[in-house]
Amino acid sequence: MLGRALGTRRLRRAVHNASADHDPAGALAALREVRAEVSGALADVDEAVLAELVGTTVRPALLPLLVEADFHELERVVFQVVRASAERHEPSGVWRPVLAARDARQEYVAARGFLMRVYPILDPQDPAKQEVATALARRSALPGETEAPETELSIYVDALTRAPTFMREIIDVVASVLRVDLESGERRMEQAAELALDLSNRRIEAPGLDAALGLAHLIVLDRPDTAITHLTRARDAGRNDEAFRTMLTAAYLRAGDRAAAEALGGHAAATSSRWAREIAVLLWTLTWLDDPASEEAPPVGAAALRDFVIGRLTGPWLGYAAGRMFLLEGDQRSAASLLMPLVAADPVRAEWIYHAAWACLLTGDREGVARCFDRVRGQPLEWAVACLCLDADPESDRAEEIAGVVRDAPPPFTALAGVRAGMARGGGARAEPEPDEEPPWNPDEGVLPERLEAFRTVMARHVGRKDDRLAQLVALPLFVRLPGQERLLWSGLALRATEPDQGRELLDQAARTYGYGRAALVLAAWDAGLNRPGTALELLGDGAPRAGVKAASLAAWAMARDGRDAEASELLRELKDRGQHQAGFMLGQLRMRAALARHAAGDAAEARRIAAEAASELAEAVATVPAATSEIVRLLGGAAAAFAGTGGREAPTPQPSMQAHPWAVWILGIAAATRDPAGADLGLLEYLVILLDRDERLGPEPYLDLARALALACHRGRDRARTGALVELLGRLAARARGRDDLAEVVALHDRAVLGHAQRESDESAPSLPAAPGSVAVAIVQAARALHGGDPAEAARLLREAGGGDAADAWICVVLAGAVEGTPVADAAAEPPLDELSARARMAVHLARAASLSVDEPDRCLEQVAALLSSPGAEAVSRLVDIDRVLPMLCAAKGAPKGGARRGSSPLAEFVERLAETPGVRFDPVVLARCATATGALDAADRLWRRALSAEPDPPAPLREEFARLLCHRAQRARQNGSPLDAAGLLRQAGQVLSSGPIPEGTPA
Repeated sequence: MLGRALGTRRLRRAVHNASADHDPAGALAALREVRAEVSGALADVDEAVLAELVGTTVRPALLPLLVEADFHELERVVFQVVRASAERHEPSGVWRPVLAARDARQEYVAARGFLMRVYPILDPQDPAKQEVATALARRSALPGETEAPETELSIYVDALTRAPTFMREIIDVVASVLRVDLESGERRMEQAAELALDLSNRRIEAPGLDAALGLAHLIVLDRPDTAITHLTRARDAGRNDEAFRTMLTAAYLRAGDRAAAEALGGHAAATSSRWAREIAVLLWTLTWLDDPASEEAPPVGAAALRDFVIGRLTGPWLGYAAGRMFLLEGDQRSAASLLMPLVAADPVRAEWIYHAAWACLLTGDREGVARCFDRVRGQPLEWAVACLCLDADPESDRAEEIAGVVRDAPPPFTALAGVRAGMARGGGARAEPEPDEEPPWNPDEGVLPERLEAFRTVMARHVGRKDDRLAQLVALPLFVRLPGQERLLWSGLALRATEPDQGRELLDQAARTYGYGRAALVLAAWDAGLNRPGTALELLGDGAPRAGVKAASLAAWAMARDGRDAEASELLRELKDRGQHQAGFMLGQLRMRAALARHAAGDAAEARRIAAEAASELAEAVATVPAATSEIVRLLGGAAAAFAGTGGREAPTPQPSMQAHPWAVWILGIAAATRDPAGADLGLLEYLVILLDRDERLGPEPYLDLARALALACHRGRDRARTGALVELLGRLAARARGRDDLAEVVALHDRAVLGHAQRESDESAPSLPAAPGSVAVAIVQAARALHGGDPAEAARLLREAGGGDAADAWICVVLAGAVEGTPVADAAAEPPLDELSARARMAVHLARAASLSVDEPDRCLEQVAALLSSPGAEAVSRLVDIDRVLPMLCAAKGAPKGGARRGSSPLAEFVERLAETPGVRFDPVVLARCATATGALDAADRLWRRALSAEPDPPAPLREEFARLLCHRAQRARQNGSPLDAAGLLRQAGQVLSSGPIPEGTPA
């Protein structure tokens, strides 16, 4: 105790000496030494000494020399003294000299900080506490600061709690903090809101408290109803500026009272504040989004909405509106980022959940769609969200539960919802209903989510129909409220039948540009129908095996069509492992295709083994596929069993519905054609040809398999009409095969079938002519048939299109076509070697070439025919041409010699003379006599006439007259040549011939 007293006296003496020192620098140095000495043990130093140390240090003479470190140390001393006094519940004024020093140095910010640090440690009963709070208020820079220190605000609230009526300075500062508007900034509004809540909780009244409380309940507590109460009270008290009206409008909006919000703030002038204009545009946009009858353009775009500054004021409504606009514009990811946080909103708003589910569906987030469904359970719109859930994952484990929610939709949507549930579960949605089966639908009933799902269901019912109903539906204003990708999907489907290129372009845009998986699936199915497995796989992408049964099945088909059977089988087995046993349907088909390949390779035993596996897969799949497909699976399984040798003897017959399953038709048809080529159903065989016609990328094996089966059926067939139909089918295959070296066998099989059928054809059984013939022989047969039918133009076309790449064949066909048309072969077209033809065939070709001259060059035609008839091959000509008809016409056309010149030296005359002298000639003697007369071979003509008339017991008068004219003609020639006796003898014979007497023998001497 004695030591402390001695120490205290020493310290007081040191402080006193420093105070008496007239050198400010020396005094300050001494005081600093004292502070340093007591710094480590302030609690042991007498409080009076410490107070004297503080007061001496901040005396006016030393103020200019003080630095922040001095004030820092002085605050430590002050706080020690204040705490000690507070522990004894005694007042303390040791802080006042330091505050005065700060004020003297005009360091008001530091003074405020000092006061805020002193206030908490003063004794609650110390009157100085109110003094400190008032001093702080007098020095406050609020509300000019952007952000008020929270400690300062808490001091004011605490001080007002103690004595609110005696602290006008504090109340003024508090009122200035509460007086905020939309220009104050987000943090200032938050602080005003927090201060208002603090005052309200302590039941302290302050000017502007209701308005600030309204803002607090609006942006801090998210209690718009309470906010409306306070804001309405503030309005009744006289607050009605534009910023205030904007806040009240936001409160009405967040409370769900859109009508009141639009009445108060739905219209803003161009001179209004940004916040007023933005909330007016937001309200307008929300009205437009929920009004499908409006055909106006949207008030604002999604990006502009996202940049609005009223987000904190309007809460989730701005993000909701922007998210919906992003959906309409096709930006599903931006929409999801704005809409998905609303799923956790409390209370839940079902329409928000519906549009959030759309965003998840468009981004492929099936789990997100499921979360939306769970969040909306029990709400009026749960069935609409359930529709999207079925679209996202119709094969999920909860699909039956979700479909049940859809079916339980309230009136007037019950019937359409039942249809929708059936569609999602594969219930034949596209079957053409009877007119009275159309579910009732009124596009103006229900709220927007319900109307949209009913609308989509109606559109789905009209996909693939031949009417224009879908095109009419996509023109309705309601259609514009669907997300952008969905609109592209339906627009593409509506144009698929009438404008397929434009429809495909829209679907491609939805699938590739916007990444819409449902559009990609539709487009991939379209490509599958066009037999484009490569593009189908590209559209489905690597995620296809995980995107549902439809996409995975389609991917498996595309892989198989692309020759990737192993990958397709693996994918189908994965589907089976996931419980999708209907994948066995396709697995069975793949196994059957493998069996056919082994059969074509000559491995019959392995083919039967694989076919037995296929039959097992298909038998298992019968009970798992939809009812419309089960009969097809059963029939295909029967075909596989028959092929494997484990089934009955009757081959199954395809049904019309099998046209939707080309694999089934192909395998079934090949199995039937292989088992019984002569008895296989013609309709089935024709459909196999149609399947090949649809695919431009097939290898040779399917063509060869089918062509061999058809050729065998033609060979074994006994019914001419059926054989003619088979020849026609084979001709369609040959038309596709022409020009392909790997399919030359198909063309050869068709040629043999045509020639074989031509030998036994009748008019009733003749097959129709193909568009283009195969070999020259087939072309000749077909041309002859066309000529017989009175169509020389078709005959000429068939001949000109035949010949292939062989020069001789091509030349022969051109010559024959010229003969049919009467068009000569160009002189430049040199005759190729015809050594491979028989003499008769060569003679026929030469006759045809001569015939081609008959119109334009008849003289040359006659010369060539005469040459042919005079050649050693004339015997062959006589078997090809009716000489009895042709020779007189040629001779008549050639005419008699002029000027008395003998024309017997002409090829035709020589030919006739040779015929006349040839023993055993089969021609009619009268014909030969007339030909000899026409060609000027008069001696031969005389002999031939005598021989012809002598053979008749009583020659007819016309023949006698012809012979008499010849004799008179010869008599005139003899007289002109100076032989009157010969002339007289010839005239006497002419008279004898005309008198019906016997025909004289020999020319008169």
